[in-house]
Amino acid sequence: MCPAMAPARGALPAPRAVRGLSSWAPRVPAGFWEWALGPFFVCTGWSAKRVRETLLKLLEPVIEALGYELVELEFPPHLLRIYIDREGGVTVDDCEKVSRQVSSVLDVEDPIPGAYTLEVSSPGLDRPLRKEADFVRFTGEQAKLELTLPLATRRNMGVIAKRPIANAVWRTGTKPASPYHHEYWRRIEVLQYDFLRGGIDQSVSIALRFTLAQPGVATAIVGTSNPDRWASNARLLQAGALVSTQIQAIRERWRSVASSDWVGQI
Repeated sequence: MCPAMAPARGALPAPRAVRGLSSWAPRVPAGFWEWALGPFFVCTGWSAKRVRETLLKLLEPVIEALGYELVELEFPPHLLRIYIDREGGVTVDDCEKVSRQVSSVLDVEDPIPGAYTLEVSSPGLDRPLRKEADFVRFTGEQAKLELTLPLATRRNMGVIAKRPIANAVWRTGTKPASPYHHEYWRRIEVLQYDFLRGGIDQSVSIALRFTLAQPGVATAIVGTSNPDRWASNARLLQAGALVSTQIQAIRERWRSVASSDWVGQI
C-alpha cells in the first residue's frame, strides 16, 4: 500500500479552546452534519450513490490520462479514498502524482460538500473487481493462485475449479476436431509439460492433483458424458497431493512460456 494523503478543499480548521474545559474541540464548518449524515437521511438531499457516480465520471478520465486505472473509490465521513493501479504496480510517487492532479480537479469542481481528506493508494491483494473488463482480465490467470485464492481462504469461501484437465486435449496426440478445443491444444503445444508425455491416466492424475493442491480450492469439475469417468478420476486422486517441487515446476513452466492473453475459457 502507498497512501498519499492531502487536505482537500474545505478542510477542517485548527482546533480551538472551549471555555471551562481543559480539552480541545474542532469548530465544525457550516453544512458539515448535512454532509456527514447525508448517506443515512434522505431529507438532506445527499445521495451516496449519486455522488459516487459523479466522482467516477469526473475522476476516471483524469486518472486514465495520467496512465493509471481507477480501481475503486470510497468516501466514508471526512475521507475520499481512491485506489489506483497499472501494469507493474504503483509506487508512492505514483500515488502522490495522482493525488496532486485529483486534488486540483476537486478544488475546481467541488463535488463533495463539507470537509474531507483525499487519500490515494494501491489496491493491494484485496483488489476489487468493479468493471466487466476486470473480470475478463483476471479470469483464468495464474495470478489467481497468489491473489484470489488466499483472499477466498481468509473469507472462508470455497473455490470451484472448472476444467482442471483442459478437456484432456493431448490424449490423442493430434489436434481435436472441435474448434472449442483448439485454444487448449495451442497452449498445450507451447507448454509441453513433462507430465503430459506419460500415459493418459498419469497426466490426468497430475493435472487433477495440481488443481486440488491449491489452497482454497474445494472442488474440481470435470465435464464428461461417461458416468464411469467420475469413478476413474476418483481413483486417480488416491495417489495423494503433489509434492511442492512438482507444483512449482508446473507453475514455473507456465510463467516462462505463457502469453498474457491466456485467460480462461468459458
